[in-house]
Amino acid sequence: MPTRSPTSRRTPPRPRSPSPAADTIVPTFRRTGKGGLRLPSTGVGLRPEHVPACLPPSPRRTPPQFPLGHHARDAPTRGAVFLVRRSRGGSLDEAAQFLGINPANKRLGYTQLLNRHLRTSGTARDFEQALDAITAELLAGPAIDYQHRREALATWTLEPENWQHMLTRLPDLTSHRKPFSDDRRRLAVGAYIWTRVTEGEPDSAPCPPHMAADPALRAVWTRERHNVFHWLRTIDHQPYYGALKPLLEDHAEHLAKEIDRR
Repeated sequence: MPTRSPTSRRTPPRPRSPSPAADTIVPTFRRTGKGGLRLPSTGVGLRPEHVPACLPPSPRRTPPQFPLGHHARDAPTRGAVFLVRRSRGGSLDEAAQFLGINPANKRLGYTQLLNRHLRTSGTARDFEQALDAITAELLAGPAIDYQHRREALATWTLEPENWQHMLTRLPDLTSHRKPFSDDRRRLAVGAYIWTRVTEGEPDSAPCPPHMAADPALRAVWTRERHNVFHWLRTIDHQPYYGALKPLLEDHAEHLAKEIDRR
């Protein structure tokens, strides 16, 4: 009977490391021990501080960005929460807190409810593949420490002198001058600058410290912030805000560079 030569024996294939997508979809992710905390996914290569809280749009991603159904409106922030969990481990709730998403109802909507939707709709793999593409885009770009920016601006407000300087550069529409220069408007405008520097969402912008502890003042600031963001989105009908928006963008860019140098 002929014998097989040693070189003719087939060696079993080596098991491949799971992709980040598989590591999230199937329950094979690593833990610190039985029942312990979830560890970071393998092979991600992206640090959590380099994930913006609201993923910016990309020309290489065509809508819909994620298969989220009725959750699609908040897709940029929901995707960021999952990316942070990939890179640092732990729970989705902890990832949301890391990004500065503090209200419990917000964290629930961005995490547990979305996770349930992905699994029941059978779109978890499509969602994870979208995250793979975004991870590659972030790794290909400059490494920005968004966590450092959030920490630097945690108690920041737009300085009165900078606000007054902006006002002097606006069109002379006297009918709008008085309400526009109100100090509450300055604080609300600062929230817009915060979103531009940190790539965060408006609802996560920190309330000015001297107003945060007073529910009435906080409500006034929240309402003013909502109005400011609305007017900045409708600049075609708001000449003052149409002139103000590029000034805010320039200030945000200057502030971001200043923080990154620290």
